[in-house]
Amino acid sequence: MANVNTFEVHNLGPERVLVCGSFRPQGTGAVVAADTSPQSHAGFSVARTGVGDYLITFDDVWQDMQGCFFSAREAAGAPTYVQGGDYVAASKTLACTIMQESAGTTAATDLADDVDNRVSFMCFFKNTAVGAAST
Repeated sequence: MANVNTFEVHNLGPERVLVCGSFRPQGTGAVVAADTSPQSHAGFSVARTGVGDYLITFDDVWQDMQGCFFSAREAAGAPTYVQGGDYVAASKTLACTIMQESAGTTAATDLADDVDNRVSFMCFFKNTAVGAAST
């Protein structure tokens, strides 16, 4: 099991862990670290890795991601979504890309530095032993 305290989530399968969070992009700059939520032990950090690309690094190893949902709040109202990428348990990382439509074309984009721009995520993991194969 991971090295953090977890709290009960009622679900149909045993030993599930829910990791939720959000972050505020800052254009071409780094994520606004002081605005990464939740403020108490977040369980993750986020880094910008390219245009619209971010890498979420979890504090603990979760061997089996069973689902992940993203949402984007974009202040200007442009059609925007977040596309989930690879989850690598060994490096505790999850990639994601902010996609935005403009003139009928969808492409990766950097959201402007705006207090109302935010990316949120909710990941479900099976709480397996560190290094154990998932079942």
